[in-house]
Amino acid sequence: MILPLIITEIAKKFSKSGYKCYLVGGSLRDLLLGKTVSDLDIATDAKPEEISVIFPESFYNNDFGTVGIKTESGSIIEATTFRLEGKYSDNRHPDQVKYTKDILEDLARRDFTINALALDLEAISSKSSAKSLEVYFTNIKRMQENVRFEDTLDESKKNLGPGIEGEEKVFLEAKRIPKLGSGDFPSITLYKTSFVGLKKDSEDFIIDRFQGKKDLEAGLIRAVNDPEKRFQEDALRLMRAVRFASELGFKIERKTAEAIKKNASLLGKVSKERIKDELTKIILSNWPAEGIVLLHKLGLLKEILPVLEEGVGIEQNWHHIYSVFSHCVLSLKFCPSSSLEVRLASLLHDVAKPKVKRFGKNSQPTFYFHEVEGEKMARKALQELRFSGEIIDEVGKLVRFHMFNFDHLKHNESTVRRILHRVGGLERMEKLLELRIADRLGSGCHQGEVFKLRKLKYLIEKVSSDPISLKQLKLNGKDLMENLKIKPGPILGDLLEILLAEVVANPSLNKKEKLIFLAREALDEEKKLPGSLSKKQEKAILFLEGKKEEEDGLMQEKYRVRTR
Repeated sequence: MILPLIITEIAKKFSKSGYKCYLVGGSLRDLLLGKTVSDLDIATDAKPEEISVIFPESFYNNDFGTVGIKTESGSIIEATTFRLEGKYSDNRHPDQVKYTKDILEDLARRDFTINALALDLEAISSKSSAKSLEVYFTNIKRMQENVRFEDTLDESKKNLGPGIEGEEKVFLEAKRIPKLGSGDFPSITLYKTSFVGLKKDSEDFIIDRFQGKKDLEAGLIRAVNDPEKRFQEDALRLMRAVRFASELGFKIERKTAEAIKKNASLLGKVSKERIKDELTKIILSNWPAEGIVLLHKLGLLKEILPVLEEGVGIEQNWHHIYSVFSHCVLSLKFCPSSSLEVRLASLLHDVAKPKVKRFGKNSQPTFYFHEVEGEKMARKALQELRFSGEIIDEVGKLVRFHMFNFDHLKHNESTVRRILHRVGGLERMEKLLELRIADRLGSGCHQGEVFKLRKLKYLIEKVSSDPISLKQLKLNGKDLMENLKIKPGPILGDLLEILLAEVVANPSLNKKEKLIFLAREALDEEKKLPGSLSKKQEKAILFLEGKKEEEDGLMQEKYRVRTR
């Protein structure tokens, strides 16, 4: 079936009541591209109160003429009255909305030609017309081309994916195309549609006043009519153009791209929440890195993530063959995860490098503690964009710990347990491994998953059931108070940290009786040598947090003897 049965039933009810209705917007665009259609949007000449009469279970509570029609399955179909929009004083919302009876006037106010198409649902309300529609869609050639990941970075190949019309060079070029080490790169889907197969005398159910079908065939994002007017009406469209390009792998038509660049500063008038929503869709798209580069080229990135733009042209040391900005973008490109948090961390993990950059005695740049400063900067950038606290916290910690040190020649299971304790557990460690692969490949390394990482994964799985946190100890503060006859206070925290360090070093000690014995020993020693408990606690923290290893890593970096 070309359309869900519920849509044709709704269309019949509109038609029976004397109203017209059309399938419009992204739902029709995706239907023509052969993509999965989720939200279905209907445009009609019926006014909201008239729609409510036809569909008594519907609800209406907005200023834009949109009515939610409840279906038997519980889903909601949105029906919006044809409308004209007045002046946009705030470059975001129309000052006035007027209803119209003309679908063409409604389509003329839309953002891009591929979203300004309308499928006549009234015309297919009969069985014969529905059959004709099926034939019509059958003759449309909808192709999904799977492009090799490597080809999207190869300058010898044609310019694939998002970009600007007329630019033939590969949009995001890598000096070295590495290997993942654990399998091939995933292919990337390009959506293509051709209407060439349609017979000239066949009934055309689609209203296409602005050549949207032609732009679908060409893979172009083109503004309806005057692009500058479209963007000055609603500045969020500046980002939506890049988002559609990133999701569909389309180019932005040149005049539209020029208008975006000219009006980029208007994005400052859009709420941070809406910018965040569009950025999230770009990051989670098939072409996230190309989307970020496109935002940069069009002058939009400085309005969204200015901290990322600070890395443009900032050269690095001998570990890297790319500038800070290019490295961050390529790390996002090579990120093997589909998680929003890991992708954001891949993009932002080195944002502090321009700020902490110094030059050593050998004239090589150093970036000491960029992960510490980077966590602060990443958190601030995401807070300004109104990301949720959970996402901000996760990305912040991934940035903070992305420089974790593991040497397969000298580190053992105890080291791995300490790393797991320090980063916050197995789930985050898995994300950090994905971030490390993205970081390596974005640096120009030949392989993302080298033997060292494979050895670490092996040890992680081996110790995965071992205790690494206080909640995994076989006793708690109450047990200590009851068995050792001590009162609540700082001493309980000190003892628990000492016991955790013992258990992380030797998991076999994680038995209640053994832990009470160790705690009693520590208390007895404190009575004989006052201050010894405090020293034990400090030593435990150094052990658990790997402070000495971190200092050693910095020294290795200083003398260029560190291997990554």
